[in-house]
Amino acid sequence: MTAAATHAREPLTALDAAWLHMDRPGNTADVVGLLALSGPLTVSALLRLLEERLLVHRRFRQRVHPELLGPGAWEDDPAFALSRHVILHRLPDGGAALRKLVGSVASEPLPHGGSPWVVHLASTGGRSSLVLKLQHAMGDGFALVGVLLSLCDEALSAGPSPAVPAPPAAVAAAARLAPPELAARSAAALARLAGLAPDPATPLTRPTSGVRRVAWTRGLPVAPLRAAARHAGAGLNDLLVAAVAGGLRRVLAREVAGVDRLSLRALVPVNLRRHFPGTAGEAPLGNRFGLVFLELPVGERAPLARLRAVQARMAELKASLDPVVTAGVLSGLGRCPPALEHVAADFFARRASLVLSSVPGPPVRLHLAGRRIDGAMFCVPHPATLGLGVSLLRYAGEVRLAVRADAAALEHPLALVRAVEQELAGFLAGGARASA
Repeated sequence: MTAAATHAREPLTALDAAWLHMDRPGNTADVVGLLALSGPLTVSALLRLLEERLLVHRRFRQRVHPELLGPGAWEDDPAFALSRHVILHRLPDGGAALRKLVGSVASEPLPHGGSPWVVHLASTGGRSSLVLKLQHAMGDGFALVGVLLSLCDEALSAGPSPAVPAPPAAVAAAARLAPPELAARSAAALARLAGLAPDPATPLTRPTSGVRRVAWTRGLPVAPLRAAARHAGAGLNDLLVAAVAGGLRRVLAREVAGVDRLSLRALVPVNLRRHFPGTAGEAPLGNRFGLVFLELPVGERAPLARLRAVQARMAELKASLDPVVTAGVLSGLGRCPPALEHVAADFFARRASLVLSSVPGPPVRLHLAGRRIDGAMFCVPHPATLGLGVSLLRYAGEVRLAVRADAAALEHPLALVRAVEQELAGFLAGGARASA
């Protein structure tokens, strides 16, 4: 390969550029992931692992070159040094110190001018954890799971493939529509989205402070949750989303009058990797998703009624073209000047109160440099004016819910985590009674 080819610039996709421009000093647009290992990991072992398995993705040696016209371009970073992207921490025992570290990582902006990612190696009580942070322009939550999988020992053999869910039926059908019909249906969907009223004023809609805090659940076994969902005539994802709605109700009831009448929208990413042409066999990086506005029935008192409402609303969204339309809108914003993009992004963000993301991970337990990965989770960003992100990751027969919140919107994210756990416990108890 020639030097010219090595340093050739690669234009950002419009969708990647949109997320790059969405970065703000008080509300950065980045994805954070955590891997909890069964034993200690030395810095030399980590550097060797990153050199051999992460840097094979050329993007992790590149930086963004801004351009006067166009979205910008990826170029090789001439000053790249792996050691600059690895930060070491020694923490006291206990989960509070790790939560505080992840909150700090989620709050601090990435260094400017270099490749936009960093790995924190935290050691505590004979165990190590990796906290990976990357700018959203590099990839979405689905991409981050793929990157983490590529680091695992199992990837050296057969290699676990990141799960790529099939797009909703309506999205798949869109590819078969005649252009005039697709344009008409897309225009109707866009008009409906633009006509949505702003979400009601709650603590979640307060102006962001820039201080983020993070909390997450323990690993919750999927099998009994799936059984409880089946007993209720629902799917696992329906049950998890209903539990999030119930958890929000518990937390907001302390501060919001008339919570029984409250309905909040969540922006939900929908993986479109199978929908975008030419992406079937490429590396997992990049943004390939659309968004839907999901109404969360926070005002419903009864858990089963909330579950039924979530089922109905998710079924409606699966029949819509909203993910394709929002992906097109974001791509269009990526071609606009950042100031104009901020105005448009704020317009849509005010139609929701949070981001809610669910990503399937590998079903089996994996290893990293010989250490078992006991737990994995990721934190979705809450860009623009949003102050709350809730993410769900399934790994090795368990699901973990993570909450990333601006302190102005939710001062104690652990309270929401505990509230969702209570909701799930109620569903499990109901499923157990039905089985008996």
